[in-house]
Amino acid sequence: MTAINGDWLPKGWRTYDDVHGRKNTVTGTVLVWPKLASKDLDRSAEISVFLPPSLAKALKAETRNVRRYPVFYFHDGQNVFDDHTSHAGEWRVDETLQALARDGIEAIAVGIPNGHEARFDEYNPYRGRTPYTGRRVVGGKANEYLDWLTGEIKPLIDRTFPTDPSRDATGTIGSSLGGLISLYAMVRHP
Repeated sequence: MTAINGDWLPKGWRTYDDVHGRKNTVTGTVLVWPKLASKDLDRSAEISVFLPPSLAKALKAETRNVRRYPVFYFHDGQNVFDDHTSHAGEWRVDETLQALARDGIEAIAVGIPNGHEARFDEYNPYRGRTPYTGRRVVGGKANEYLDWLTGEIKPLIDRTFPTDPSRDATGTIGSSLGGLISLYAMVRHP
């Protein structure tokens, strides 16, 4: 996956293999921004990006790519591309996008890993007791999470890759609480 000397990589980005080793289930070209901080959430995360085949080919060949791509932001991003990092099985987004590309449908996919214990806080706009024990107050940090997504993550992706930054070409995807924050994102940032 890495070109000679990795010269084709956008500045600051690394290949998935360089960060996670070759024992992974990633298909296609996935790049990693090793650490992106959120001051409001008091954490950092590794951001993973699947590049459509035509974009990866253009970058590696150092040719100008004039096409702009839609972007999907995946919550629980550790589950998106690699079975080894996933909580309960890879979602196979990279394999699906590779297959769609053969039909001319291409998009950039961004995986944003959850904050583990903070997942209930970051993906939930409402504060309340934990649904399992009722002991700990959780939730209420969805606005801070979405501010990180729209104020730090999306601008990083938009300035690095040829994205179509329009509303109609930008989406968020998740399951369970990731679905909740996706729906909330649509309401808060239509």
